Amino acid sequence: MNYDKMIALNKAESEQKVKLAQQAIDTLVERKEYPSVTELVKMTGLSRGFFYKNKIVREWLDNSIQRQSGILQHIWKRKAEFGEAEILDLRMEISKQRSDNEKLREENQKLGEQVDKLQQTIDNLQKRLRKKEITFLKKL
Repeated sequence: MNYDKMIALNKAESEQKVKLAQQAIDTLVERKEYPSVTELVKMTGLSRGFFYKNKIVREWLDNSIQRQSGILQHIWKRKAEFGEAEILDLRMEISKQRSDNEKLREENQKLGEQVDKLQQTIDNLQKRLRKKEITFLKKL
């Protein structure tokens, strides 16, 4: 019995949320404003996910916008496709940049080792030069 009551309460609450969302959508359409999810969230206090995941509300929103502009689904589809393509491009770019970064780290390490070797060579040559200078001065 308690389970049935909980289900009934949840269903009633869900229906109230759907009605609230539909009224908010209709209000924005009547004002000739674009019923964006962001604006609907502000008006109703419902989550963004509710407007995207609830099939009834999503259809109501889509139909309202279609009536208002006539091109909603096409725009949303293109935005989604563009967004997915852009994300894929960015992921590929990140991967390439990481690879380049790793190559540059390796090159930097090799160059650092070469600098150390050259510094040792310079130090050895300077020691030899000092010895030659001392030897030369002793001869004078």
